[in-house]
Amino acid sequence: MAIFFLAKFIKKQEHADEFLQGKLFLNPLCYFKNIESEDGRGDKNEGAILFPLDDFVLTLTPTNPKTGDVGDIIRITKDDLAAPISLHPGRFDHINLLCMYACHIRDIQSISVDNIDDFRKQLEISEECASLGEHAIIITNIQEFLRRISVAAEQGGYGLRRGLVTYYDPMVGTPTTESDIESVFHKRKEYQYQSEFRIAVDTHLYEPTSLRLSIGDISDIAFLMRTSEINGQMRFEVGPR
Repeated sequence: MAIFFLAKFIKKQEHADEFLQGKLFLNPLCYFKNIESEDGRGDKNEGAILFPLDDFVLTLTPTNPKTGDVGDIIRITKDDLAAPISLHPGRFDHINLLCMYACHIRDIQSISVDNIDDFRKQLEISEECASLGEHAIIITNIQEFLRRISVAAEQGGYGLRRGLVTYYDPMVGTPTTESDIESVFHKRKEYQYQSEFRIAVDTHLYEPTSLRLSIGDISDIAFLMRTSEINGQMRFEVGPR
């Protein structure tokens, strides 16, 4: 999937300047779980794992802690549940996250004069995203930006994962993955407007704390502008078939 650019929305000018200087500030996952805000930054379900209802069977064997007597086995199936079972493991709370907006198209395979309007609409910054910060750092050379982050993470001895966030239906459950840490890249579908690209850094300290990652000045691969001006600056043309 092609990503046209990444954007970091920032409220304060001084923080935007620091980002452009390559001084990245990453909060731990638990920060977003606990923050109370109405602008979409907080999400109490960060890192949650929801088991899908299809073919769900949970077997419980009640045991008397005093006598050791085992009771009748209890089987819980999807017919006994109103929604998927949700687990909120705390073992990823220390993972530091850099959350950005990814400008990309989701369900258009090719662009033509017939779908150019839908194409433009998918690339527009929503009002909800614009409310995250009046300043925006636009990263145009994504590959180089990620390379510099990888170098800084390696120098610090940190683990690193990155990728687009997958948005799921909470009534269905989170996607099945090979590793539980992929839950860091899952969010409920009500946040789909954020079109988020995440960089997850593991310092291996296992204590939730913010991280300052320095990757050097990025003004050669990024620039600062007002968030409200992004949509007006996009220009797309479709040539003759």
